Amino acid sequence: MCCIHHLWQGWLPVCVAWRVGMVTVSGNRSGVMASKTVREARTNPPAVLRLDGASNLLQAYSLQNGSWRSVCSSQHWTDHHGQASCQQIGYDRSTYVASERQQAGAADGGFFTVRPEWSPEVSILQQLVLSDACPGNSLVTLHCIGRISTSLTETVLSSDCGRRTGVSGRLAGGPQQQQRVRGAWPWVVSLRSGGVHRCAGSIITPHWVVTAAHCVAGDPNPEHWTLYAGIVESKDTLFRPVHSVSRIVAHEGFSRHNMRNDIALVKLSRPLNITASGDIGPVCLPNTGLNISTSQNCSVLGFGRAASEDSLTLMEAKVSLVDSGTCNSSNVYGGRITQGMICAQYKEGEHHMRQGDGGGPLVCEEGGVWWLVGDTSWEEEQCNPSHKPGVYDNVTHFLSWIYQQMKVRDTHTALRGGEMNGVD
Repeated sequence: MCCIHHLWQGWLPVCVAWRVGMVTVSGNRSGVMASKTVREARTNPPAVLRLDGASNLLQAYSLQNGSWRSVCSSQHWTDHHGQASCQQIGYDRSTYVASERQQAGAADGGFFTVRPEWSPEVSILQQLVLSDACPGNSLVTLHCIGRISTSLTETVLSSDCGRRTGVSGRLAGGPQQQQRVRGAWPWVVSLRSGGVHRCAGSIITPHWVVTAAHCVAGDPNPEHWTLYAGIVESKDTLFRPVHSVSRIVAHEGFSRHNMRNDIALVKLSRPLNITASGDIGPVCLPNTGLNISTSQNCSVLGFGRAASEDSLTLMEAKVSLVDSGTCNSSNVYGGRITQGMICAQYKEGEHHMRQGDGGGPLVCEEGGVWWLVGDTSWEEEQCNPSHKPGVYDNVTHFLSWIYQQMKVRDTHTALRGGEMNGVD
């Protein structure tokens, strides 16, 4: 019998047939299905905002044209518009870094421009209008998440997500073992239940962590969970604060039967202190249109035990992305891989992590920053001596779900003054 390894709960026999699906890292660029029966074009606002590509290009969905249009960086665009746009996407206004400019190219169907005056009482969507031209010929690139930098006179946001400040601590026991350095992977956290490490996770904002649904769905009570950030070894917990959890949000479509939708969000009771020193920081969520190829520089991260050590250690293993056609072939996973999954193979010589890395990040470097391409879900082992690729949730596929959950939960917090418990 072939087995699926959940990377926390051990071996689980599963013998079922999955429907064939194709995995795409770049995600669905169309994004929104919307009716084209709208009011007059110039007064109809866009339906939703998104960030596109490695440059974080701000785009709005035109209901009239049924397509995405870039937002122009005119003289009327201010940080108020930038903060409101980040909040509309799903981030917190307080983590906004900056709005920058990018040269505009040919745009078939026009652009969106901002109305002349900022209106704080009006949705940012209502303040964008279609335009055939882009004044100044420059577009808005938006940075919604950054680090907090404190000086003698003020506290300001700086830097961006996906930045590393330390040298990578290679997989303990591997042929290229190096010294472990804090800040090498500042977004990796240890999720604990009953004081015991259960799974890894990835910081995406000071309040939110991405992990796997199989890690948390079995115990949805947030009071049973805690989190450590900025640690590389078990002994670091003696010097780091423990963070309480206010909410567990597992994907409503998660199934242990076929491991679909194996993604979850964990909300902290209080925001993490994302410092300029780099010990703790967010990874970048993969924007729609981000071009991640099978030749990319990618790593999988999690907590494991070195051959000569008893305690858990943060580990890294280099991996290569495997295209969905290969991963779904008859001699690999035979059609079990869906659009919400992505495969990656350990590179030769890399140590294979067994326990403690469930929910941990699969990250790839593009444009000088690291992007959260996947979270560790499952693998099939002992069925084939060649060691099949690991299977990860395709974070790009779940991007809309992540943003929606962050928006809804933050709104509920503001309205109710507290958190509700449990998995939705």
